[in-house]
Amino acid sequence: MPYTYIYTNLGAQVVHLALEGFVPSSVFRQSILNVIEFIKAKGITAAIYDSRRMRSLPPQDQDWFFDEALPLLLKSQLRRVAVVEPSTGADTLNLNHMVYSNHFFMPFEMQYFGEVSSALEWIATGKAAKEEVGVAQQPSAVSASLHRQLLS
Repeated sequence: MPYTYIYTNLGAQVVHLALEGFVPSSVFRQSILNVIEFIKAKGITAAIYDSRRMRSLPPQDQDWFFDEALPLLLKSQLRRVAVVEPSTGADTLNLNHMVYSNHFFMPFEMQYFGEVSSALEWIATGKAAKEEVGVAQQPSAVSASLHRQLLS
């Protein structure tokens, strides 16, 4: 059964979208639009897109994302986007060409991860670095309860 989970933490300015199963086009698109609206309305600066448990995404939904949703994201306050993807080459939304293209300007940093915990650590480290300019950040100092702290 397909599911879309949206977790938020306004204090940490993070939204986390996780997709599971064969998510229908209408659900995928509405979920993405809801997250974009939330990002804009609440001034969210970091996002996690987790597709590890998503089964497949039809090409027309991938095209829709790049043609319709991405331009909206590029106009948002986002500064960091973490993409958590499966280790297998599943037919999910492939954002790789955005990261490696010299012709595509993104006003936010984007990184790929295999686990949500690593993505949260990267987001938290970036926020800490912004708050304490010039202070070296130790990724290992991020606690195991980071997911609860950022998204609870």
